Amino acid sequence: MFNIAFKLRSQNGFCVPTGPSFDSARIVECSFDETKIKLKLPKHNSRYSSIIARQPKKKYHFNDMTFRSYSKNIVVDDSWNKYDVLSRSWAFNGDWFTGPLSELSMYMGLIKRTEINPEVSFFNPKAFEVAIANFLTQQYSARTIQAIPSWVTPCNWTVIKRLTCIAAYFEAKPRKGINECTENYVLFPVDNQHIALLNFRQSRFLNKSEEELDELVSSQPMNDLMWDIINSIQINLSKDATKQQIKALEGLDNPLLVESFPPLKWGASDIVKPERNLK
Repeated sequence: MFNIAFKLRSQNGFCVPTGPSFDSARIVECSFDETKIKLKLPKHNSRYSSIIARQPKKKYHFNDMTFRSYSKNIVVDDSWNKYDVLSRSWAFNGDWFTGPLSELSMYMGLIKRTEINPEVSFFNPKAFEVAIANFLTQQYSARTIQAIPSWVTPCNWTVIKRLTCIAAYFEAKPRKGINECTENYVLFPVDNQHIALLNFRQSRFLNKSEEELDELVSSQPMNDLMWDIINSIQINLSKDATKQQIKALEGLDNPLLVESFPPLKWGASDIVKPERNLK
């Protein structure tokens, strides 16, 4: 139905845009101290020529990686640092020459705590859960409107059980009426002190709230592509990381992540205790 990037007419009514076919996706692979991560990604195709894909290196070594602060963002502290690995974006076009209506962007990186506690392993499910809570507190608790947090997270917490290590999917949602798009996350540890983070943003090109956008442009095609990518992820832990995981799980009554993780509440009495307190 002429789902191409050229815009010759305005959108009229509800539309289901079309994006790249996952059938053409290719395997992208990189390793971190011999821990290998694979996933399938379509060719980068952003609406904006200024957005350039970041291509990962084949091999990374933790000792050679310089992690950067999140201080340029609106964050509550500087407790987490990041290392950028890859990024891509895909435009979704409306039918009958209505042009690009939405775009799925993806980012992958590693995060680690600024102050590392060698006694804590992110392969430990409880330490991993508290690390996620701390990271989300850093990223979202300072984003407020009239002293009220403008984001709700984690939402739709889902444990990913098919990988060789613990992993979780969840969302950060803007409060009703705020013109921001939901941010989707997948996190999993790659060794004791580093967590792989995938972030997906489903943007629709109208300055409206998500509730209003749902009446105009379907997000389902972006959501389908996102889950195709998530379901393609493969992790092959290195020998050292496998040993770390075995040690972290020794003696645990329950080596699994919680099935339910309600949204965090932020305030003076709600700040999450750091995972260094876990044994």
